[in-house]
Amino acid sequence: AKNSSVRRKASGNPRTKNVFATKHVSWHRNRERAEREARLSLQLDTHPNIVRHYATEQTGEFFFQALELCACSFDDLFSPGGLGDERENKKALVEELLPGICSAVRFLHTRNISHCNIKPQNILLTRCHTRALLSDFGAAREVGKAGEGSQLGSTGWRAPELIGENCGPVSLAADIFSLGCVFHFFLADGRHPFGEPGEREENIEKGNRVWDRCEADLVEIDLVDKMTKHSPADRPDIDTVLSHPLFWPGKKRLHFLCEVSDLLEREGHNSALWKQIETIRTGLFRGRWFRYVHPVLLEDLQRYRRYNPHSAVDLLRAVRNRRNHPASEPLLDFIVGNTPEEIFFYFSKTFPTLLVDVYNSVRESCFWADLLKQIE
Repeated sequence: AKNSSVRRKASGNPRTKNVFATKHVSWHRNRERAEREARLSLQLDTHPNIVRHYATEQTGEFFFQALELCACSFDDLFSPGGLGDERENKKALVEELLPGICSAVRFLHTRNISHCNIKPQNILLTRCHTRALLSDFGAAREVGKAGEGSQLGSTGWRAPELIGENCGPVSLAADIFSLGCVFHFFLADGRHPFGEPGEREENIEKGNRVWDRCEADLVEIDLVDKMTKHSPADRPDIDTVLSHPLFWPGKKRLHFLCEVSDLLEREGHNSALWKQIETIRTGLFRGRWFRYVHPVLLEDLQRYRRYNPHSAVDLLRAVRNRRNHPASEPLLDFIVGNTPEEIFFYFSKTFPTLLVDVYNSVRESCFWADLLKQIE
């Protein structure tokens, strides 16, 4: 925040060996912000992914806060000379850190509070890098209250509806937009979905994303695309974000595809879901899906039943049957694998859009809630 700073070196009580970071804010210039941040920090810091607030004190011109001491921010992670080794294990970091931040945002949203300033600098990592913590609540607002123009959010990270001095009432959707930008920053090694710093604000206003889709994971693209929609009404809520396949391990992703296949068999070929799944085949394969899979796998699959090579539903059935039936050829374990993670990896590489297309087909159906329970 302007006119404030955080001292990263440890301070504290040498007798108890408690250490903390100190943040000081100019009291006369930012009194309302300082009071709001202190009040909200005390209310919210019981959550494990929100930075702990230990104490506040006013001394002369400054308002001091004692906060949990952290190692670095998400921004530091991708800065020159940053923690490069952490990037090499992105999958583990996605599973550990991003759900934690979503959980912190959900904690705010269930209390009708919008953070209004989510950005990499305000997401901190604990000293062991095992948890991500949401920080800086000086801009937070209750939903529905009027904003304060350009003071809400940070340039290049705020939602389009917060840009300009006449921004409308604060909504939870503004946090989802900013969080989507942070997700892309994290998943794309420090790149922003709306370009370089000097062009971001204009691109956000116009809805011009500049990412290279060819280099990105399709599951990541799907979620970030939904979160950074220009219209607040088109963005998912935080619960929908948390239930996205981005956060599912390979075993759960395979389980989901198999459960959908079972559901289609129960519903039959005249059901709306069956017809919807068949519409995705043009994006999955051209002509016959038989020609995409290894001949040894195809021969093994056809030992048990016949398949329609033009059907997306039958492709899902093949995925399920490969999981359920042991391989008849030892070579098949080498080609496809025999663990759920290996089987999913093979089919996702062979049919890159399979998971996202099936997820989006089922997500809006009446079966989604039950499917979600079954794969937990």
